[in-house]
Amino acid sequence: MNWYITSQIQERRRWEKFPPNLQREFPFMHEPGYKRKAKPFLGEEVPTEYDFDYNIYHVTTNLQGVIGSGRLKSRLELGGVVGLGGGLVNEAPHLISVTYSYDKATRIYNDLKFVCEVVSGKVQAHTIFNSFDFDEMESGFLESVLLEWVDRKKAKEYLNGEISQQEFELLLDEKITNPEEIYSFWQDLEEAKTESMLEVFENSADLIDLGVTGFTGSFEDMKKINYSQIAILQLVARKNSQPKHVPMELELRFRPQDLRVVRYLQP
Repeated sequence: MNWYITSQIQERRRWEKFPPNLQREFPFMHEPGYKRKAKPFLGEEVPTEYDFDYNIYHVTTNLQGVIGSGRLKSRLELGGVVGLGGGLVNEAPHLISVTYSYDKATRIYNDLKFVCEVVSGKVQAHTIFNSFDFDEMESGFLESVLLEWVDRKKAKEYLNGEISQQEFELLLDEKITNPEEIYSFWQDLEEAKTESMLEVFENSADLIDLGVTGFTGSFEDMKKINYSQIAILQLVARKNSQPKHVPMELELRFRPQDLRVVRYLQP
């Protein structure tokens, strides 16, 4: 079996592992003049040994709007309201951020569903804290966040291993109580994690997933997200598109008019 047939089978299995009623295809699935794969847009210098399917993915919070129009709108077109991409400094608001990593698309999808739980008051601060993994080299970034949120003495004791994980979790839940604070705590941890990763990889041209979604929406904006409207979209891109490639985020940034939606999933 040649590599092309094998890749097609693997791609089909990625979608078929979900119940058929969760998959929907759009009528211009095979529209000419568009590419289904991201690889032609990545540049010749991109290594080939990575295990990506190179399909083009975006995660939306407005599935009904996408179904109605078959296209995506940038944050600028939406008036700067809720958006997934853009990172912590709201980069490229006039472009659509997509990823060519199915794993990253799935992580963003799950993060968005989780943030809906956070802003609705269903998640405690210690759960947010435990969702981040800061190693010893990143402790300074973590310390800067903890000193803002908990007693300085207790924060130092935790970082020095003088109090238990369980005791510190209880402290977090006592200090950070309402959903708006908990969401803000998450944003601060995301920012600290991003800064720690950038310190290591900022000048890297390699393909890296920083592992941070970068929620820029306000608490009130996030509360407006309808859980049922979150979906992973698979896209096609116009062949002559010239997107910006951001290797350290496994991301391409396209003009909205260069993308079309071919199907969506709600795994």
